[in-house]
Amino acid sequence: MRPFGVEFRVGIFILLASAAIIVIFFFLNPDSFRGGDYKTYYTVTDNAEGIVEKTHVRTNGVTVGRVAKIILLTNRTKIMLEIQADVDVPIESVVEIRSRGLLGDKYVEIVRSPLTEMAADGAELASSSDSLSAEEVVAYMGRIAKDIKKITQSLAGSLATEQGQDTIKKIFEDMSGLLADLRSVVKENRGEVAATVSHLQRAAAGVERVVASSGDNLEQILVNLEEVSTSLKTVLGEEGRQKFNSILTKFDDSMADIRETAGNIKLVSTNLQEGKGTLGKLLSDDETINKIEQTLDSVSEVLSPASKLQVEVDYHSEMRTNNSSQHYFNLLFRTRQDKYYLFGVTDLGERVTVTRKDTTPQQDGSEHVSYQKETITDDKALRFNVQFARRWYDVALRFGLFESKGGLASDLYLLDDRLRLTLEAFDWNSEGSEVRKVAHFKAYAKLVFLRHLTLVAGIDDPTRLAKGSNSLRNNLNYFFGAGFSFTDNDLKGFLGTAALAF
Repeated sequence: MRPFGVEFRVGIFILLASAAIIVIFFFLNPDSFRGGDYKTYYTVTDNAEGIVEKTHVRTNGVTVGRVAKIILLTNRTKIMLEIQADVDVPIESVVEIRSRGLLGDKYVEIVRSPLTEMAADGAELASSSDSLSAEEVVAYMGRIAKDIKKITQSLAGSLATEQGQDTIKKIFEDMSGLLADLRSVVKENRGEVAATVSHLQRAAAGVERVVASSGDNLEQILVNLEEVSTSLKTVLGEEGRQKFNSILTKFDDSMADIRETAGNIKLVSTNLQEGKGTLGKLLSDDETINKIEQTLDSVSEVLSPASKLQVEVDYHSEMRTNNSSQHYFNLLFRTRQDKYYLFGVTDLGERVTVTRKDTTPQQDGSEHVSYQKETITDDKALRFNVQFARRWYDVALRFGLFESKGGLASDLYLLDDRLRLTLEAFDWNSEGSEVRKVAHFKAYAKLVFLRHLTLVAGIDDPTRLAKGSNSLRNNLNYFFGAGFSFTDNDLKGFLGTAALAF
């Protein structure tokens, strides 16, 4: 029996290393690979912006499920939710779409009601309409600024007109008339005023008599006050008086600062009213407010694709029947559910036969004998995958670079996207080639199980020609492989759990 080649042993080592990484991933973040039972619920909302399939579902700050499917209804959107079977969801619970982080990363929050009766599997959960998005908050702020501007314009218009000045003049005239009336009342009631003064004099005399009858007590009180003052003076001393004077000085300085601040506030208020400066223009100029709103809308439009972007990491290894192996590492950037971009690398290992002819002269010099030598070498190099994909229902088409060669591919998705059948055709430049007369074809099936683990099986390059002839090889090059894939949300959960572990 021929011993296994180096490539086969390297492939086995890579598979074992991948299995070790997967086990570590299970240990640090078991929830990412959890395959337990789930209950399904759904909710209907007017706006599902930022929500995509596999978006996290949380309750009380804990991730309990994900968005399974999004269905577009007439003027509304239906969101299907998968919730862990051991999580209790009472009836009358409310579903809210919330944001986190500066870029507004969206997730679904289930606000559970205090009721003890649980919602049945497949039941509908009410959708909350009280939460506001960042765009709505900006719109409300714009309307509030317009209202403030209208108020300031109204005040300025009222005081600047002749009617406003007449109103202020009338107020001062009314105050002058009130003072004149008060003076007239006092003049007409002099007798009553004199009687009041007489009563006050008698009251003062009574107080004087009380003081005279309690002279000893008052004297004792004054002595006590003097003793207290002396004690305070002794306690404070010269240092205490200096501190007290310093406090008074600082108080005077603080009052000066307050007066200066009040003057500045008055100046700012005047500038705002007159439309001076940036804030003044903001409150008085409709064009400035409209430009700010347009700028905020543009910023929101620019950041919106970044908040919806999903990144998927895919890695798998392939072992072929010709004792060769190949490994793939790809990153899929999904901007929408029906569109993604693929960037990746692969190590291509291929056995190449080099033929050389040597001519050796005989000893007598009359004849030459040709010897043919064959040398087998391993041609290994990194190749790149750069592709654009577009999907229509269960069928997707891809084009771009396949192992650094231009080509096309078609994918058929089955079993709720857990099974993918793929046909790839690339390296079409076969003119003058001794390897193949048509493009490099590759057909395979890829199965996803336990959410993140993958199995791959297929046939590679079935049209490759046999060495030295124009016929196909007798043995087709089958391959089998395994790997794993996960999204950026899974990666965030993995990194967060790893941070807690350390």
